[in-house]
Amino acid sequence: MAMVGRYAVVRTLKYLKEGDIFLRSNIAALTFNVNTKHPSSRGMRDFIFFNLPQLQYRNLSVQMVTLENITPTPFVTAYFNHPSLNEMVIDVYQCSNSQIWKHLKEVLGKSDAQLEKEKIENRDVTNPAKLGPQGIHKCVCEIPGQHPCSGSAEFDKSFMMKQKNHWYEKDYLTWVSSKFEIIRRHKNQSDLQ
Repeated sequence: MAMVGRYAVVRTLKYLKEGDIFLRSNIAALTFNVNTKHPSSRGMRDFIFFNLPQLQYRNLSVQMVTLENITPTPFVTAYFNHPSLNEMVIDVYQCSNSQIWKHLKEVLGKSDAQLEKEKIENRDVTNPAKLGPQGIHKCVCEIPGQHPCSGSAEFDKSFMMKQKNHWYEKDYLTWVSSKFEIIRRHKNQSDLQ
């Protein structure tokens, strides 16, 4: 999507993540009724344009529908999937979009304590293989029994290719039975020529 036009900022992911209403789990659908020609619906029109995408981004499992020019006054209807509650009608006549946002957060949104509790429950801390900022350890070298990071450990210089003559001077039994003996013989023959 091209970031061109009058309201390009509303299309950004950063803007969508700023929405802070997490609807309760028993809400199945929301309908937003607005009259586009009446001045009392100005706040609801602004809410649908600016804040409804944020609400949809944070609540993907809730169906949201806008109904235009069906009723003379603006209102929000919440439909529940709970058997004792069928629906709730919220009147937003002559309310600004920020007032609608605050009211929906108080009435239909989860509380801060409930959000914190769900965050703690959903966090997967028991997995020791999870590394990085979200895990228990920042690096694999912090786990006992693992090799240290190459930047912080002493490195045996004899394994560097610059020190390969050091390999030829040593005579290990394992090297004799391996290809290193062949390499040493080849090197000695090339030195004699």
